[in-house]
Amino acid sequence: MIHLVVTGIAGGAHLDRLKAALGDPATAALNTTTLDADRLQTSDLASACESMPFLSNRRLVLVRGIDGKAAGRVDTLAWLVEYLDRVPETTDLAFLVDGAAPDALAPAIARLVEAGRAIVIRDAILDESSAILWLRSRAREQGGAIGANAAAALVQAVGVDSRALAHELDKLISASGDVEISPAMVGELVVTAFDARVWDLTDAFGSRNGSAIARAWRRLRAQGEDSHRLLPLIARQVRLIVLTLDAGSRGVRPDSLAGYLGVSPGIARKAADQSRRWSPARARSAYGALVAADWAEKSGQGELDDRLESLLAEIVGSRV
Repeated sequence: MIHLVVTGIAGGAHLDRLKAALGDPATAALNTTTLDADRLQTSDLASACESMPFLSNRRLVLVRGIDGKAAGRVDTLAWLVEYLDRVPETTDLAFLVDGAAPDALAPAIARLVEAGRAIVIRDAILDESSAILWLRSRAREQGGAIGANAAAALVQAVGVDSRALAHELDKLISASGDVEISPAMVGELVVTAFDARVWDLTDAFGSRNGSAIARAWRRLRAQGEDSHRLLPLIARQVRLIVLTLDAGSRGVRPDSLAGYLGVSPGIARKAADQSRRWSPARARSAYGALVAADWAEKSGQGELDDRLESLLAEIVGSRV
């Protein structure tokens, strides 16, 4: 059987089913081969597919990235199109992709789908109405329950991306126990889509992850977010790190940190984790640099839009 598995919730669940069909985890490992498309050799793929299953009725061969670098390897794709018809019945050959299969491969997979020898697994494209129904169904599958109004509130806060919705729903189910998730729970526990994007930026900065900062910053700016709105949020995160480091030097116990900072326990835990990546001198210097950038812009000494991204990169790149 041929499987085209698009990254997502449905794809992850489908892979779990394929692996479960092989038997216990040890047997599954013996009967699973994973290949990277950018280094794919036709002989390796044929050998993996044509090997006999060991203590199982099936084998699983995973090929990652066939929509990436291998898309330009015409010789490999031409061979693969022809080989799909010869994959043994005892082998599940799964192509793991982020988008669509290469143009050269798509018609062959479509033909096999028609013949019942291939399947394409991807998340459904949701609108607001279908997202609400999807949330209620997924909650039941996970052993929880969410009312229609609460599901609508969750869609309003997060959007219709199924992975983002599933992530928030799983948190809500864990927090709600045996109680149906209510709109109040959603309002209390779920961040809005804007908050989530800002969280990506502040979390990357607090973790001193330069590449993640650049991605989050450019995404926010492309969506029209104002740097004047973002600067105070970043500065607040750095201030929490400064205060967390100060708390450590004063002997404040971890279970008392939230009260010392005046924040929730979850935020205190995150600040404590991030503070391990900063020296006290670097954290204070970073906070001072952000305050100085704000003052320079307000006093007409420079445009914040032109300065802030490079400033963030300079701060986290320092080894001090």
